[in-house]
Amino acid sequence: MRPSAAPHIAEIMDSLAEKQVASVIRIIPDPGKDIGMNILSQFHYSRELPISTVETLVDALDRLLELNATGRN
Repeated sequence: MRPSAAPHIAEIMDSLAEKQVASVIRIIPDPGKDIGMNILSQFHYSRELPISTVETLVDALDRLLELNATGRN
């Protein structure tokens, strides 16, 4: 993530937290290279919020279906 993007992403995270989303599924093609999202998440989401990181949109949709099937969306 570019440093200039951090404030914008933090604002989005705050909006999601304010809306009390049940979970977050984020798509990061190479999660090992983007520790910035993990750092921002610690400051802008509650510890109880389930966060999944996947590499593709297909993986995200699969994860969403899985969460809906278990009623944890």
